[in-house]
Amino acid sequence: MKSEVRVRLLGGAGALFGSGSTSVSPAPATVGELLERLSEELGDRGPLDPSSVLVAVNGADSSVRGGAACPISARDDVALIPVVHGGSRSSVGGRRLLAVRARGRADLGFEFLDRLRRAHPRLRVQAVRSELVLGAGHARKILLLALECERRGVMISEKLETEILLRFALTTQISRAVREAGILPGRGFVLLALGPARDLDKLARDLRAAGVSDAGSARPSGALLRRRFSITRRHTGAAASAAPLEDSLAELSAVLS
Repeated sequence: MKSEVRVRLLGGAGALFGSGSTSVSPAPATVGELLERLSEELGDRGPLDPSSVLVAVNGADSSVRGGAACPISARDDVALIPVVHGGSRSSVGGRRLLAVRARGRADLGFEFLDRLRRAHPRLRVQAVRSELVLGAGHARKILLLALECERRGVMISEKLETEILLRFALTTQISRAVREAGILPGRGFVLLALGPARDLDKLARDLRAAGVSDAGSARPSGALLRRRFSITRRHTGAAASAAPLEDSLAELSAVLS
């Protein structure tokens, strides 16, 4: 019997293939080969653009394990997740995402975040200090990891919101994550909200009413992040991707236990 790889199709991938999963036989040896075979399956509806999809292998983003060269086998849990671009709105792990990089204000602290959560109970809302979020790609990878951990029942914490903060702070200690990565009055932050599109629209309106606007795509200092988490240039040089620091941060987050 020929081996095969079973691929879960999340978000828009399910609609593209007309199913929630598909099988590729015989089993491809790498992620790159998998995407080529799936593109052939799509025919005129393809090909798949590797820059617009994430491939999760056993819950981890394949880009931190060599990208297209990441090995896979029939025993692996493989998921294909489209990344829908468009400003601060996108999708991750089959969930709609709103991301806002906000400037710090004296009245924007934990109480503000708590009010948002009470007002929008169907959303999963977290705020991470700006200096810990390298960019959109970094945020998507950490969110994908947290969602996969939740799905597999292997989270460090009991709540997804806390899991997200721990993974950005690269610690298993909740008090340390809150102290070093949580929202603080006067400090810039990235607000991340997952949930139904209609609820995200209402949250966006509430943020505008509160005078909270997106501060753009300003990125924290890569040098500061490398020093903070003891990431050497030798370490980032081993990452076979166009975003080695981002992938190094995601890799460190994935091995937390």
